[in-house]
Amino acid sequence: MRSILDFFGKTMSEEEILLSAGGFYNSEGYYGMLSIRAAVILHKMGFETHIRTYNTEILKPEWSTIGNIALIKRLEALNKKLVKEKRKANVTVVDSMLYLLKNGQDLKIKFPETKDIIQFLERKIPVLISVWAKTIYGNSDTLATGGHYLVVIGYDGKNFIVLDPYNGKERKIDESLLLLAWCNNALNSTDFLLAIKPKKRARR
Repeated sequence: MRSILDFFGKTMSEEEILLSAGGFYNSEGYYGMLSIRAAVILHKMGFETHIRTYNTEILKPEWSTIGNIALIKRLEALNKKLVKEKRKANVTVVDSMLYLLKNGQDLKIKFPETKDIIQFLERKIPVLISVWAKTIYGNSDTLATGGHYLVVIGYDGKNFIVLDPYNGKERKIDESLLLLAWCNNALNSTDFLLAIKPKKRARR
């Protein structure tokens, strides 16, 4: 998330981001945050957000065909169930989705397709995607191997140009490999794609 803020010339330290989002340690011992929380924070900072998710751990695929009003009702019912079951992390996820939908943000339940990334890039909007890093980097000890965000900033017709927040380096990744790493992390990621742009200011 800090990389995307840097892209737009906004400054926020990792400590401030994690404090705002509510950080936690994952199964690999990495300290991070739920990716859907990034969308909430960015919206509160004045960005327009576009979120794509296919988290089948808590969402039903058939919800992809319903409108926002019906989706909100289903999420509210789901949240009551999750609260009773004391599934705190999932409650946070659904709370975040409800916040975004009720604040007019573009949240859709759908399967990953590279055309979604390309469409945002054509509009000059950088895209954060949640990938399974091991698919791209193998068993490297110097890079994250589990769920990991990459910032996609370009496409040359065959490769995506990405910034890796882990090391701050820019690199090209073949479209097929990126799609594989992306899909490998989509089913249990709180959101697998997040595109943002500054909100337009109303004319006076």
